[in-house]
Amino acid sequence: IISYANYNVQKVEELIPEQSNCGKRKPVNFDPEKHKKSHFQPGSQMGLDLQSCYLVDLLQISSLVNSTFFQPSDLIYLDLKCNKLQQLNGLEQLSSLKILYLHGNEIADVKKLLTVKQLHLDALTVHGNPLVQQQNYKFWILLNFPQIKRLDFGGVTKRERGEAEFMQKQGLITLKVQ
Repeated sequence: IISYANYNVQKVEELIPEQSNCGKRKPVNFDPEKHKKSHFQPGSQMGLDLQSCYLVDLLQISSLVNSTFFQPSDLIYLDLKCNKLQQLNGLEQLSSLKILYLHGNEIADVKKLLTVKQLHLDALTVHGNPLVQQQNYKFWILLNFPQIKRLDFGGVTKRERGEAEFMQKQGLITLKVQ
């Protein structure tokens, strides 16, 4: 995991090194397919920690990932907790992401999560955001992210999924602020 935790920045591009040496470390004859097939897969657990950085903008997140990681497509974990994020534009470009921590931000509407819907996340945290004041927000997430296995550090049960589906059929998921 590469950590930029607690840097006092507002935009991701402030973290991008001007002369990143990441490209210089790549082998001349690097074959990504052989890399994937090897027993040692250094990228299989790659993560980026951007917690508590005062971030308000993620538009250049893919540039940061590309300049920081040897094999950017192996990034599976991103920690953005305790920033000042209100939207998630830019994250949709991180197609291999599986774990996304967003708790403790300023995301007011659960529908802002639609930006990352196509990422096929396994784990997501949103507690500590204003969006949790929306009635039935958790059920809305379960319906829109059916592959989620963990939400706010808790396992998602079949019963919860069933409740979400029932509530949807009954028209009870309105997402009004409580």
